[in-house]
Amino acid sequence: METIVRRLRPLLSNLRLRRIEPLWPRTLIGDPEQVNAVASGRRIHDVFRRGKYICIDLDGPRITVHLRMSGRLVFDPRPESQPHIRARIHFMESRCLVLVDPRKFARIRMWRAQEAFLPRLGPEPLRPETVRRALDGLATCRAVKTALLDQHVLAGIGNIYADEALFRARIHPRIPARELTIGQRSRLSAAVPQVLNAAIRRKGTTLNDYRDPDQRPGTFQQELKVYGRTGQPCFTCGTPLVRIVVGQRGTHFCPKCQKA
Repeated sequence: METIVRRLRPLLSNLRLRRIEPLWPRTLIGDPEQVNAVASGRRIHDVFRRGKYICIDLDGPRITVHLRMSGRLVFDPRPESQPHIRARIHFMESRCLVLVDPRKFARIRMWRAQEAFLPRLGPEPLRPETVRRALDGLATCRAVKTALLDQHVLAGIGNIYADEALFRARIHPRIPARELTIGQRSRLSAAVPQVLNAAIRRKGTTLNDYRDPDQRPGTFQQELKVYGRTGQPCFTCGTPLVRIVVGQRGTHFCPKCQKA
């Protein structure tokens, strides 16, 4: 999401929104006429990320886009080359941002100025001290992998990066979060932002259909140490990597480097 936002910001800056056109009804949360009555004609002041949400600031109201599993944003596409378009965001300047989503899970929502904005999200995990405060506050018996994916604890960590951070910190994904030692918390607090910032530098991880708004893939998949490498040797010790399910999410780890 951070990669997408950094590319969208210069493309959308100062454009004026004309209307949001949902092509599949559930893509836009709320009544389209009411949404457009509030948002139409407003100028974009900023594009930023909050957790896994792409946020468009209209100087008062805000628009969020949550891409979920298969959503993509394409700026000024060629119509014939884009199947599965679920919504179009039209601008006064005759530009267009389209939401492509084969699985129909992505959502667009407008937040009025008086609403609390994304109130349930936890802090951003890009600084070690922020991650450490969140880990120190955990009293849950849930697996540490599950806690990392909880957007109320830390906003923005996805399945791939949780696995990679736990490997870097040498922590088994099923250890209860409240049982992490001081040393484990210190290592994980450093590993989470290290992995996320490395992924941002490589423009994200492209395994299936992820693309940035210019349709360019990311390259962080070339640096993955455990995710998607089931049965292959660990880069550190040579032990075959294992895949298990933790909190209904596929989870990859090294049974020797990340002992239970």
